[in-house]
Amino acid sequence: MSNKTGISVACSNKSTNQPNNQPLVDIDNSNVIKITGDNYDQIIESKELVLLLFYTDCHCLCCYSRDVIPIFKEVATLISKKYPNVVLGRINCDEQPKLANNREKFIVGFHPTIKIVQNGKVKHSYFKGERNIENFVRLIEECIKNPEFDLLDTLSWIK
Repeated sequence: MSNKTGISVACSNKSTNQPNNQPLVDIDNSNVIKITGDNYDQIIESKELVLLLFYTDCHCLCCYSRDVIPIFKEVATLISKKYPNVVLGRINCDEQPKLANNREKFIVGFHPTIKIVQNGKVKHSYFKGERNIENFVRLIEECIKNPEFDLLDTLSWIK
C-alpha cells in the first residue's frame, strides 16, 4: 500500500501474542534509537524532529507497548530513507524513570505514549490517533509541513 506521499507502507497490525516470559520485539536491531538520560540532549539538538515512544517492558501490564513496537520499527525504516533529519526514538520507562517522569520535559501518564520533539522543543500534547504505520508517517509529515501542528488534531485520525 502507498500513502499520499509516495512512501510505501505495509500495514500489519497483528498482535505479537508472545508468552509473558519472552522479551518484547527486538527493537535493538532497528532504526529506532534508544534514548537515555546520557544521549537525550545530543539527539534532540541534532535532529529537526524526533518521534518518541515511551514504553515499558512489563509484560503483565503493557501489551499495548508490545503491539506498537513492530509498527514503530517499520515507520523508522520508512522515514529514515525520506527524512534524514527525522528519527524515531524510544524511552524505556522502566530503565529511564528519571527521563520519562521529568515534568520539565514530559508528562507520561500511560504506556505507550507517543510524543514529538521538534526543533528542540517538546510538543505539549501526545499523539492521540490510531497507532498504525500510515498515521505515524502522516504525523511526521504534518509536523514537518507545519511546525505549529497541534497533536490534539490527531484525535480525529481514529477510525
